[in-house]
Amino acid sequence: MAATFKYYDSGGGSHTQDFEVLYVKGFNDPDKVRFFPPLIFTFIDGTKKTAFIGFQRIITIALTSLNSNEDFIRAFLQASSKSITYQGSSISAEEVNVIFESNEYENEWIDGFQKAKRYVIEICEQTIRTIFPTPVNLAIPETDMYYKADVTIIGTSDSPETFTTNIGKLATCDAPSGVYPTFDLSVQKYEISFLSKQDCQFYLTSPMSVSGGNLVFSVARSDSYNGTPTVFKADITIKAQNI
Repeated sequence: MAATFKYYDSGGGSHTQDFEVLYVKGFNDPDKVRFFPPLIFTFIDGTKKTAFIGFQRIITIALTSLNSNEDFIRAFLQASSKSITYQGSSISAEEVNVIFESNEYENEWIDGFQKAKRYVIEICEQTIRTIFPTPVNLAIPETDMYYKADVTIIGTSDSPETFTTNIGKLATCDAPSGVYPTFDLSVQKYEISFLSKQDCQFYLTSPMSVSGGNLVFSVARSDSYNGTPTVFKADITIKAQNI
């Protein structure tokens, strides 16, 4: 799944870049929040009382290896005006104006390897909310989940692999058994997840589409992993939700 980062430079010019994300925490659901104003009163008898009027979501985004886009990330974090647009499990994408509150930032070298960098960014939305958002997704029935086990994936960040339901490696579905159904983006939203068999991540490299009723999506693996596997496999699950 992709997230769109946008910032404005000192001259007012806007800069936009799409990034594939490993995970996003606290965007669709308020997993972590900061209450505002941060007032906690302690009385003489030791009891306490708060005076919160609202809250801000704290959002954590983990990005894949970005060796060629590090300058954009640094400029984004430094900019005074910026936003992130992400859809996740929601029906429609949401743009959130954010702030980066720390005065320092450090990326992570996986296993101490310079070329295997991970970017985990924690930001806070600018808006003060007074009502917790209501999840837009109802429970997904089992019949609206389509599972294929042990799929060999050869896609990389430089050369993603394209999959199409009812064709090739996804010619049939393991559960429920048989062919995949007819997909239609006008009446349903879809979420694709990967359960990796190795110490690496798989992710979509572009928005999914539908061709002739079949779901089409491109997949790549993360650039870093432990060991030296020659075959990369994952279980692929497609979840469908009516709009």
